[in-house]
Amino acid sequence: MRTPRLVTAAVATALALAACGGTDSGSEDRASGDFKPLSRVEIIAPAAPGSGWDQTARAVQEAMKADDLARSVEVKNVPGASGTVALA
Repeated sequence: MRTPRLVTAAVATALALAACGGTDSGSEDRASGDFKPLSRVEIIAPAAPGSGWDQTARAVQEAMKADDLARSVEVKNVPGASGTVALA
């Protein structure tokens, strides 16, 4: 059970870091000084707590907090109809 969580956390962290990458390789100092963490992020998991979607959302939540990408990250579970309720 621990291995899937570690893999999920690693993938979520890699995605979060890739999304923050810049295209200008010669301005690392300037790019890091321009970034301001988001004030609030809400992640919607379209399933019940403890499900795969929930675990993935919480791994992303922890990765965002650990990398100071957002000050407040909240996971909201919206179960029902195989994710259709959350989509609506």
